[in-house]
Amino acid sequence: MRLFPLLLPGLVMVRLLAGEPLPAGEAVKLEFKLQPGMDLRYTLSGSTKTTNGGRAEEGSISGSTRTLVCEADTKTDSVLLGSLGSMTFESKGANARPDQTQKMVSAFRMDKNGKIVQRQAKEKKEGDPKRSFITSSMLRQLEGSSFLPFGLPGKAVKPGDKWDSDSRFLWLPTGGKASSTLTELRTVEGRRCAFINSKITPGKEAGVPLPGITCDEELIFDIERGLPLERKIKMELSFGRGGNKMEMGIKLDTSGTLPAAELASAVVRCKALDAVVDKLYAEETDKAIEDLQKQRLDEKDPEWQKGLDALLTMANQIKQIGSRSAEAFDQTPKIDEEKAFAAAGALAENGKFKEAADGYRAFAEKYPAHALTPQALMTAASIYDKNLNDKASAEQMNKALVALREKGAAKEGEKDPLELYKLASSYATAGEDQKAIDTYRKFVASGYKDAKMCVLAQHRLAGILEKQGKTKEAAEAYRAVEAIKCEDAYATQLKEKAKQKAAALGGK
Repeated sequence: MRLFPLLLPGLVMVRLLAGEPLPAGEAVKLEFKLQPGMDLRYTLSGSTKTTNGGRAEEGSISGSTRTLVCEADTKTDSVLLGSLGSMTFESKGANARPDQTQKMVSAFRMDKNGKIVQRQAKEKKEGDPKRSFITSSMLRQLEGSSFLPFGLPGKAVKPGDKWDSDSRFLWLPTGGKASSTLTELRTVEGRRCAFINSKITPGKEAGVPLPGITCDEELIFDIERGLPLERKIKMELSFGRGGNKMEMGIKLDTSGTLPAAELASAVVRCKALDAVVDKLYAEETDKAIEDLQKQRLDEKDPEWQKGLDALLTMANQIKQIGSRSAEAFDQTPKIDEEKAFAAAGALAENGKFKEAADGYRAFAEKYPAHALTPQALMTAASIYDKNLNDKASAEQMNKALVALREKGAAKEGEKDPLELYKLASSYATAGEDQKAIDTYRKFVASGYKDAKMCVLAQHRLAGILEKQGKTKEAAEAYRAVEAIKCEDAYATQLKEKAKQKAAALGGK
């Protein structure tokens, strides 16, 4: 599961509804009024744009989430919520990835002020902060996936009043703090609503370098029903290779009530899922995986099944992370080569792109056999192209990378076919389309042990043929994607996309 989807400007947001302003001096109590049986459905749309390097030059996000209010908890004065979300990421441009659809199920408790009721996590001993950060950021996604959590003041406020609260938003890896202002009170379609603006500051993680993130949010909150009607989010992310921008709109589509029998079933399902997430927080990962596997077998709803599959993937990733040694997470530069590479990255993070690109180039020239040299060449090419518009230098770096990959494929290609895949990708980036096609074909024919990589290679091969206008060959190549035996979730998505492409190009 991708933790940090393409975060980056572009979208025309869902229109914030207009209405009649309410008296300026009126004070109102803002709180969620969630009752068991509520069935809330939100839609979302957005766009992303890579402004400085990165994979996708432009992209869009679309999806929906269904949140069920399952049970009231009198001990914590909160409600148990269950949600099922679907999100599709599309990208375009020279480096576009195939469309990806993610499903997610989650269960959590939230109080009337929009605060998440914290789970009992295992007491931490001295350990590696990076390992802890990765696993905790995965689990935070479960809390923000329904789009409901939003910090309300907990007291009566009037326009102009400010307050601070915790923020739980899907793509903030550390959570954060929201500084909010009630800007006005207005009637929207006959309902009294509060308009709230917030600036969100990501939380800090000791020992973990985080990208720079700024996030602004606008909210329309239905005072009478105690529900968010619309949210408008703008986020910017800056990191070593550049930065991204994202804008997204979230809108309440319908608000209904579950029949008693369906509510009872939802409570059972969400309590079971809630118990699994408790185990993940408590680092009882094996027990959580076992429970999830049982739930997956018993589940009849195909959409919920897909969400459980995604959660199983996450749980297995957490298990793998937990089994890795602390040394595997320690990226502190220790030798001259690592220090030189890190120095170039620091220059990029500070916006000194010319010095950064030259630093990566110098690294590659000084340490041609180092494992980081391919990454140095790729990053230098990206910065020269995207940040400096120096096409000639970018082309030089891509050619140097091709030469490096050709040596690797000649030396290790028979023992490790993945070298062929790397070479084919370098040919594609350098614009040597026919060499890329031939090398992708050789890689697929190798029967590489990870069939998912063969599916990806065949899909990229077909994409190059389509770009060249070879419609018949492209359709045949897309059909060949479907023929590769692989049950991986991502491979299945690529196969479905290939099937659609083949049909659109006149395939069978």
